[in-house]
Amino acid sequence: MLLPEARPGSDLVCIFELSAEAIGVQVSVASTAARTPSRDTFAWMVLSALAGDVDSTLADGQLGIRLLKRRQDRR
Repeated sequence: MLLPEARPGSDLVCIFELSAEAIGVQVSVASTAARTPSRDTFAWMVLSALAGDVDSTLADGQLGIRLLKRRQDRR
């Protein structure tokens, strides 16, 4: 989703955040995209099914996707 919109030669940046309740992954690239990725694609549905919470951002020439997977209660 991000790589086709990345500026040639730019870096893919990935940030992981881990807490007792969730794991978050934020991936971003420098981009000239005019909008965030479509949310009605198969790829978006797969990410949403696996991660639970998925969002995209476009600001200051950076296109990003954020995934958040919360811990499930094991009762």
